[in-house]
Amino acid sequence: MTETPTERVLVVLADSGMARLPEVVAGLEAAGMEIDEVLDSVGVITGAVPAAAVTALTAVDGVEGIEPVTTFQIPDPDSDVQ
Repeated sequence: MTETPTERVLVVLADSGMARLPEVVAGLEAAGMEIDEVLDSVGVITGAVPAAAVTALTAVDGVEGIEPVTTFQIPDPDSDVQ
């Protein structure tokens, strides 16, 4: 069985979405997003979504934009790479 690839994303809310936060969260979940955190004071929602469903998040009323989350891994301080 193969696992569906997921992407970590930041969802930026429009002003209209800030006023209807519970509805926007429900819409994102219905579009396939697993919500990690809702930062209502800055209008950002973080979470993961199947890679094929990322564009569906933009169709949720109240969403201004979607940004991918980029992670970096630095070597252990004791590694030879340092």
